[in-house]
Amino acid sequence: MKRAGKEELAANPVTLGDVPWQVIANMSDPSLVPLGRCTPNPELLPADKLNRMLGTQARRFPMESVSRSQTAGTRRLRRQIARRALESGCSLYPEEIVISSGCVEAVTLALQATCRPGDTVAIGSPIYFPFLHRIQWMGLKVLEIPSSPREGIDLAVLSRALRHNPIHACISIPNFDNPLGCLMPEEKKRPAPQRCLLVRGDRGGAGDRRGAREGGQ
Repeated sequence: MKRAGKEELAANPVTLGDVPWQVIANMSDPSLVPLGRCTPNPELLPADKLNRMLGTQARRFPMESVSRSQTAGTRRLRRQIARRALESGCSLYPEEIVISSGCVEAVTLALQATCRPGDTVAIGSPIYFPFLHRIQWMGLKVLEIPSSPREGIDLAVLSRALRHNPIHACISIPNFDNPLGCLMPEEKKRPAPQRCLLVRGDRGGAGDRRGAREGGQ
């Protein structure tokens, strides 16, 4: 992907080749080490404890475990997420939370709610490529903002892009960005762009021991 510096920033349609799909196909090859996968080794997880907890909940709520939940997701889960959000300085009601099947669906729903075909989305470059697939599928354009492995998306370039381009949404992963793995400094997280919807991913924030989610992230 092209790097944006002081040269003119321009939005472009997304055209993915065959490489992303080759990567996805290779993920099922046991002879390859999955260095690009943002998941821990299952052998390091407390599988026995997790399975016991799942079994306990299934026995406690037998009908919920075999029934369809509400469209927005199980209310008990949304209530717990709202409580956990308080630790990050976010005051949310369970009714404001929608459960998705993963980060890609969550970002897709946010973009569908705010963008129309032909609209522009600012993204950090490089970015998690499944997001590009959804942007291409929706007929949106992308405006690439350079990102560094140390501090993430370049806020100065993003600010200039917002001033001179009709940007409808911005996708940012400040806590352990995928694929760069960077952690944006705390002081740079606060001045969020006000001229568009900010879609902020935080898949890796829960695993940080330095409090990356604290202070209103």
